[in-house]
Amino acid sequence: MVYGQKDETLMLPYYRELGYYITRREQYDRAVPIFDKAYSLVPTDKRTLLGRSCLRSKVCNYEGAIDDINKALELDPEDLVVTAQRALNLYLSCEFEDALVLNYRMVPKRKKPDNFTMGVMHCNEATENTTGLRTGHPLRDHYKIIHRMAWKKLKETENPYQIKRKRKKKKKPKKPTEKVVHDPIVPLIKQKKARTHSGLSIVDSLHSHADDVDVIPPCKSRFRPLQRYTTNIENYMSEKYLDSMCNDKMFLKQLRNNPGVLSPNWEGTKSILRMSKEGYKSLAYKQELLRTRRPFYFLKYQEAKIRGNLKLRIAEELRKMQLTAKIGADQLLAIIQRAVDAKRTKRALVYAEKLKIYCELKPIKILPTREKYLAEMYKLVGWAYYHLFRISSHQSESDQVKRVYYWLGFPFGREPSTDSIIQQFKDEFVDWKKKILLFEDRLRKALHPEEMCWLYHELAVCHTEVHDYQLARVYCRKCVQEGQTASNSIWILNAMMLIAKISLKQRNRNDAKTEFNDALAYAKKLKDEGLQTYIQKCLKIVEEVQFDDHFGSKVLQRRENQIIKLMKGEGMRDEVAFLFRKMNALPADRRMSVMPGVALEDTKKPTASMKKASIMPVSKRTTEGQPPDRVLKAASKSSDSEGGGSRKGVAFMELIKYHID
Repeated sequence: MVYGQKDETLMLPYYRELGYYITRREQYDRAVPIFDKAYSLVPTDKRTLLGRSCLRSKVCNYEGAIDDINKALELDPEDLVVTAQRALNLYLSCEFEDALVLNYRMVPKRKKPDNFTMGVMHCNEATENTTGLRTGHPLRDHYKIIHRMAWKKLKETENPYQIKRKRKKKKKPKKPTEKVVHDPIVPLIKQKKARTHSGLSIVDSLHSHADDVDVIPPCKSRFRPLQRYTTNIENYMSEKYLDSMCNDKMFLKQLRNNPGVLSPNWEGTKSILRMSKEGYKSLAYKQELLRTRRPFYFLKYQEAKIRGNLKLRIAEELRKMQLTAKIGADQLLAIIQRAVDAKRTKRALVYAEKLKIYCELKPIKILPTREKYLAEMYKLVGWAYYHLFRISSHQSESDQVKRVYYWLGFPFGREPSTDSIIQQFKDEFVDWKKKILLFEDRLRKALHPEEMCWLYHELAVCHTEVHDYQLARVYCRKCVQEGQTASNSIWILNAMMLIAKISLKQRNRNDAKTEFNDALAYAKKLKDEGLQTYIQKCLKIVEEVQFDDHFGSKVLQRRENQIIKLMKGEGMRDEVAFLFRKMNALPADRRMSVMPGVALEDTKKPTASMKKASIMPVSKRTTEGQPPDRVLKAASKSSDSEGGGSRKGVAFMELIKYHID
């Protein structure tokens, strides 16, 4: 080393021991760059290579760990610690045969500590789990799947020019200003029924058209796969291998589609997406390593093989879980029933949502009667909405009108009512877009007509709240159709009343009267006197209600008519009406306002072509609202002139003429 030059290798022990210390604290991300720094200082240090190999194996980088161990063995081939670490890395990287051979060779040389003995046991265990009697008969049991895959491969070989899409079509990002027209959601079960096989068209080819007789022949094997087909197989396998970490894997997978990730801090968003991608890849890689040691068919065979007391204990545990789930569902259904009987609509709807989520979370094996609970819940929700259309006989006329006003969504300026319906529905923040997405997803998976009635009605309510009245009307019509299919008159009436409410929201009085009359005719078929009274009250209010008008001319006209009605005698009314007609001929800024505190402007301002020509000189108003300069000059000259008898009053007349014109 040149005299006076700094020796960089002096820092090797510092970085190396610091890396070991941070590794023991399980802070692997911080330890990796420190070991890399130590390796860059002295690449031939055995302890550095051994420490970095252990660190890489802990972060699932087994290829890099094996490379470091091989470099360390080149420096000292007789080191048993390095050899034991190499055998462990081979096993962790799923090289079971090579690891087994290496452990067998080193067992006679070193029995204690038992690294090589345990390595032999681990490698034997992994080998027997993948091939041997422990796995059962995977080829025989899964023959149906193998037969189907072989048949598809044979067809692909016979027709190599079959058009196949290799990649999914990428969706174009929607512009924020682009107005999207949403189509009504159709359940998947109805799409399958409506789907028909179309014939050949001009755009078809011999390779793009699939023959109807080109189907896979049935397999006559009496054995069936131990794991039946399921769309949730990926999550099921993650639960088997990762246990509770499967929830982390699903969370990281769905994180990039979570709207909460996006934020104005773009660097933070990219950091979150990068970490979620790395975490998901690490968990998926770890799952594949565990699946290599214990294949999925081995796990299913061991589950099918259990006998005796263990099977009885599992059945008893399942029975207890079913009993617990049934008690929970009964309690929620009883709460909904009591709320409907007590006319507490909001409480019934809240617990109906809880029961729906409860049944969705419970597997069919744990809650086999969940369809019965849901069917009963759909009927109770229909009755809960139906009970909104009631009027109590002990209420005053104003309270009855207030109740109808509240349901129709009209504002009223009276004191807060103690009515039960108004107390139940208080102003709370509701994310309607989130609810729409939830109900749309449920509607796609809906199977029963009453479930579709409930979901169509909820979607209509949500779209009404976001002012998408056309789509809300479509969902109401679909609710009526499904109610007719299910012969459920309650949901039919609920949808008809909601259609009338939507018409009022759109300020369409005639359509609202028509819908209410249809609902009244249907209520007469049900022979419900209270409902008929409620609908008649709605019709009366529709006739009397005054919609808010945004045009000033109509507001003034309504005010003038009210003033005319206050006059006594026909003569005075005619005079006041004539006075208002004369006032209407004047511009808005020159007219006395009949509504104090409100300044209105003309809807159409005069243009140059509308102005009439005049032979008289007319002075123009300046932008500041002051008289023109010539008027001010004339006034100043008249005050300064001597003997201005002939000019006296000219400026005053000019000023009056200006304001008159």
